[in-house]
Amino acid sequence: MNFKYLNAADSRSAAVPVKMLERMVASYDVTEAEFYREDFEFYTVSFYIPDGK
Repeated sequence: MNFKYLNAADSRSAAVPVKMLERMVASYDVTEAEFYREDFEFYTVSFYIPDGK
């Protein structure tokens, strides 16, 4: 979904939990979230895993 993010993230030497988080971020679609409203210009979304955020 968010291929620009994955292209910008340099995860070659990243830890496995970081790579998992990057994949989660890249596949996230805010338009599918229950809080999504078309009239909002932007959203701030945070992702958390047990090993970091």
